[in-house]
Amino acid sequence: MSVLVEEIQPSSANARRTYNYNILTNGVAMQICNFFSSNQLDIGAGIEAKKWSKYYVDNGLNVYECVGEDYLGLPTFGAKDLFVFPEGKMDNPVNQRLTVSGINENFNLNQVFEEVYLAAKKLAPKLERLYEKYKIQIIHVSGYFSYPISLSLTQCLVQLINDKNIKSVSMNHDFLWERQYKLRGPIREIYEHFLPVINSNNLTVVSTQYAAEMFKKRYPNINVVVIPSLFDFRNDLSLTHSKKKIFRNSIGVQERDILIIQPSRISPPKGIHLSINLAYNIKKHTGKRVVLLVTGSRSVGFSTNYHKQLIKFADEIGVEVIWTKFPYAKCNGLVCDHNNCMATAYMSSDIVSMPSSVEGFGNPVIESVVFKKPLVTTEYPVMKYEFLAKGFRFHMIPVDEEITKYMYQKENYAFSIHSYSKDFLDALLDDTLSINGNSMHVKNFELANKYYCSEKIDEYLKPVLNWIN
Repeated sequence: MSVLVEEIQPSSANARRTYNYNILTNGVAMQICNFFSSNQLDIGAGIEAKKWSKYYVDNGLNVYECVGEDYLGLPTFGAKDLFVFPEGKMDNPVNQRLTVSGINENFNLNQVFEEVYLAAKKLAPKLERLYEKYKIQIIHVSGYFSYPISLSLTQCLVQLINDKNIKSVSMNHDFLWERQYKLRGPIREIYEHFLPVINSNNLTVVSTQYAAEMFKKRYPNINVVVIPSLFDFRNDLSLTHSKKKIFRNSIGVQERDILIIQPSRISPPKGIHLSINLAYNIKKHTGKRVVLLVTGSRSVGFSTNYHKQLIKFADEIGVEVIWTKFPYAKCNGLVCDHNNCMATAYMSSDIVSMPSSVEGFGNPVIESVVFKKPLVTTEYPVMKYEFLAKGFRFHMIPVDEEITKYMYQKENYAFSIHSYSKDFLDALLDDTLSINGNSMHVKNFELANKYYCSEKIDEYLKPVLNWIN
């Protein structure tokens, strides 16, 4: 049963907004549902899903948020109501059974299809009531049309769009062909049957030109719109010495220590073992205490074994790691009073590490620029074709087997120490002392402001609003 959590009036800032588009039907604001999984909210895709509510409200639409679980306390951005659909969670019972049975070569394919359709049939009346009560005219979907978050909700939304002949906008941060480890075993046939959703009533949106090109190779006749993650460059991001000291003291890190932050979930594609390697090399090179702070939650499934082996590896080589979970979505470029939030963590750190093997976008790339911190990263595809191609430059770990070999594994991790050159470490450490005057950072900041500034949202959003209108 859908749950009405709260009713929220638009903020005064939204009320004063001069709309660039007249998104009205007979003089009345159009009604849009924003569907996203709230267990996405400590990752970039979830953060961006929340921003879409603000984009729509700022352009005169009435927004109703539909999430997998309650997230009271996060900014509302003027959304009218919040509804909770447990079926939309990634760890819903049907999805859990799919994950387990999908790797079993003997599982019954027809039975799994039947279970997905049955779950969708049970969910349909809830969506139907929501549609009828609020006269929903548009559906915005984050993730569900490209990634197996909840196949039953995906199927149910497609059915609603077809039956009611209403338009939808799908924001797709990840596609299955980018995550081959999701396609092992018989479950591949299930996933590829439902995803991605190709529908004449749906506008496909992706976050990078690289993703658009990969999509067009597979579906050349489908229009794709590129809207990247956007960031606020106008906020005062300075942090008083006392507040930085308070934060570092709260996690047991002193001013003289070196704090590396990895703002990601705990999963093999994030390359956390390489960040541990980085901390080890810096500690050996400087003789200082080095602490790695990992801010995200642990992903479900095979990430449990990965996490256990990371702890063992760090202990064996003497690297201190703090595993924690900050209110990432609350504080990502937003005004926030929390002391221990992501913005404060960024500003209190010395180095940002993101040695991923794959990313849909990679918000920490631009966040490191916004917060003026040196970034250690890898040449994953989006880095190569989106950021480096535009002229961004960072401290790059050479791509080798160590970066990619664990992203498909469930167990038997065997991490090893990799040595970084003196020149690499010296350049990185120099960057922590002089980033404001560093020509590489100045250029990065100019590029980030040019392509990823939140003030450009009207320009980026134009194709979506034209589609809606």
